Amino acid sequence: MIDYIKRNKLYFFNTKIVLMEEMEFEFDFILSVILTCANILFFIFFWSCVYGIETIIDGVGFEKMIVYSVTSNIITELFEIEVAQRINGSVKSGNIAYLFVKPINLKSYWLSIDLGITMVNLIRCLIPIGLMVIYSIVIKVDISCFQVILFLFSTVFSYLILWKISLAIGLISIWYNELGTIEQLKEIIVLMLSGSFVPLWFFPKWIQILSNFLPFQYIYQVPLGILIGKYTGTEIIAKIIYQIVWYVFLKIISDKMYSRACNKISVQGG
Repeated sequence: MIDYIKRNKLYFFNTKIVLMEEMEFEFDFILSVILTCANILFFIFFWSCVYGIETIIDGVGFEKMIVYSVTSNIITELFEIEVAQRINGSVKSGNIAYLFVKPINLKSYWLSIDLGITMVNLIRCLIPIGLMVIYSIVIKVDISCFQVILFLFSTVFSYLILWKISLAIGLISIWYNELGTIEQLKEIIVLMLSGSFVPLWFFPKWIQILSNFLPFQYIYQVPLGILIGKYTGTEIIAKIIYQIVWYVFLKIISDKMYSRACNKISVQGG
């Protein structure tokens, strides 16, 4: 463990720097907390309208749907991943060539920056998280500690899956020098097919079947479904295994793209 920390000391320090920079502007920090709370209120009003006089839809009660929606909003705040924009910006400025020749692991370097941003957003979300916990206790939502542990474990892989997708998209800019609308397209697809806004079990059957062959539902819907008890027993194990498989697959793809990007930069730079 000590050797691991020593080898990655640079990346831990980079995360700390990002954390300090993001916390520097107090007014912006306070405003972001207020906006997060306002966004959560919007989701509560939205699902209140959807459920109306109904208490259960598709096997999920109104109270659990609120927990799902609020937690999804919090995760969205935490999953502020900027690696694609960062790579694209480096390509446009020409700094990408200098980054590739530095004696560091660029993927770890980029990840450390995004983890720093995530840590700042976690602090920003402490109030909403506290309010959600109080809400769950008051209305007695049936969520066990074991569900919470599995949810947190699943969320780690959710973050890694989304980060690998963003990394692969960012690396595309090395070949085309501009991401264009690719990043926006990714955001729309994630919004629609991940269950972050509306769970996929509310969608037509053919979309649910299609989503089984894509990694997006494993970013939001799977961990959130585990949290509220939508998935149980062997289904949870299967979902987490699929998450791990998708992470490994996306890691292989992004690693190959990164290796080819290194060769391309090396050839262009002589």
